[in-house]
This record gives sequence, C-alpha cells and structure tokens, in this order.
Amino acid sequence: MMDCSEKRKSVCVELRQLEYFMAVAEELHFGRAAERLHISQPPLTTHIKRLEAEIRVKLFDRTTRKVSLTMPGTVLYDQLRPVLRDLYEAVAEAHSAGKGHGGLLRVGFTSSANYALLPRAVRSFRVARPNVRLDLLPLTTAEQINALVRGELDLGILRDPSPNALLRFSHAVTESLVAVFPDDHYLAYRDYVEAHELIDLPMILFPFSTMPGFVTTVLSVFLNESRAPEIVQEAVHQETIMGLVASGMGFSILSNSISYTHVHGTRAVPLFPAKQTSLIVAEPVGAEVATVDKFVACLEETKANEG
Repeated sequence: MMDCSEKRKSVCVELRQLEYFMAVAEELHFGRAAERLHISQPPLTTHIKRLEAEIRVKLFDRTTRKVSLTMPGTVLYDQLRPVLRDLYEAVAEAHSAGKGHGGLLRVGFTSSANYALLPRAVRSFRVARPNVRLDLLPLTTAEQINALVRGELDLGILRDPSPNALLRFSHAVTESLVAVFPDDHYLAYRDYVEAHELIDLPMILFPFSTMPGFVTTVLSVFLNESRAPEIVQEAVHQETIMGLVASGMGFSILSNSISYTHVHGTRAVPLFPAKQTSLIVAEPVGAEVATVDKFVACLEETKANEG
C-alpha cells in the first residue's frame, strides 16, 4: 500500500489547474469558464487535460452539446470547494495582517504603563484596527526583554531598560520619581523630600533581576549619600509594593504614574532634586510586523494628547 509521502510525490498539481477545474465544474461550459478566467479556451482545455492526466481520472464528459462532471469529477469538486475557500481566506487574512489590518499583536507592558499611557493607546488601536487580536501581557522589564529576543512578543513597553543590540528602542514617556509613604508617616505631607531624609527608613523595592534599569535609577537617588536605605522587602508588582507601603512595612520610590490610581493608606511626595524615569517602547531588530507601527502611532498620539 502507498504511504502518505508516496501519495504526495505521485501527484504534481498546480493551484491554477485546480482553479480552472472549479470554473469549468461550476459553469459546465468551457467557453463561459474561459471568459470568467480571462483566458482563451484552448489553454483552458489543455490545463484540464493535464490535470486529468496527472491525477489519472476523467473529470468531465464532453460532447459537442454539453459538458458534465464524471463521478470522480463530482468527488473532486465537492472535496476541493471548502479547501480552496479556506485557502483564499488564509491568503486574505495574511495579506490583511501584512497591511496591519488583521492578525495577532503581542504586547508586553510593565504595570506602571497600565495607569495612563496604555489604556488610551489600546482604546485608540482597537478603533483603528478592530480585526487585530491584541494580546496584552503584564511582564517585568527583564521578562519582556527575554520574550522579545525569543520572538514571543512583537512589542514591549519597558521601564528604564539597558541597551540591547537585538532590540530597537524608542522613547515613550518620561516621569518623575516620587517617594511613597504610609499616609500616617511623618514625611507623607511634605511638599518634597530629600535623599538624606530617607536613608534610615526601611525600603520596599523591585528585585534587581526583574527591573534592573529602574532599580539602578532609584538607587542613584542616593549616590551623594554615604549609603542607601535598607531594602527590607522586594516585590515584583507595583500594586504589591503599594499594598506593602500601606501596611506600614516601609516606603518606596516609584514613578509618578501612580498618581493615576489611588491606593488607600498611601501618599506620594516629590523628590528633591527631581529624578526621572522613562517608559521605552521596544521591538526586535529586523521584525516587520505592520500592526506594530500602528500601535506605536497610537502610543505617540496618546503621549501627545497628554502633553
């Protein structure tokens, strides 16, 4: 018995021949089928004969008066119709995705991007590209970099990333850092706080391994001091850090985007001198995903409107 690989090798049929067959099967007239295909009748007849020779069955009964499908021709027509329909739909979807109007876009983001920049950009993108399936993944900066390099993300919104030759970076938003205290802390109602006032306080921060650039930015606040505060607790998510601050475990330094939300029991105070942190958009070098450009445009639009 012939296995599947042998069956595949035994038939060499062009898609064009199958399209010609379908036209004749539906018109049951070679002249009308040729007009529909915008070709002359002799080449159409030749292609049908080659198809019959290749698959070794007679597909049409032809007389001077009429054309009809044979039983094998009817079977081929019934089996081929849904296959070609799916093929045409797949090609159309691929074309649409290539133009940025369909397909899947995988976007990673740090939790702080979700407070203001991301929601408005997502809303704008969904209006502009309703047929694109948007997969939003909350990930730390380190997780996003790994996923982008492995091809598991199309776009990332990172916090203070380090340079990476495999990724292309563009600036999104610059924010100031703020110190966050429990609302009953003696510094919570100051107009601003300075680094030397924070040194003896217990601190809550992200693990360096998950947000290396941001943690480095935060600790640089204390470069002119003899030391930095003791980190008594680490947490991966900003929401967790805010909850720990509210519980009185310590203070933290976060981006000013926390002002877009409110965690009961906390207060944010500006730092003096001011220190800044940035959200950065990243995509793999050489990647050509059309929907990425549109999403970045929505981010730019959001940034401009907020500015």
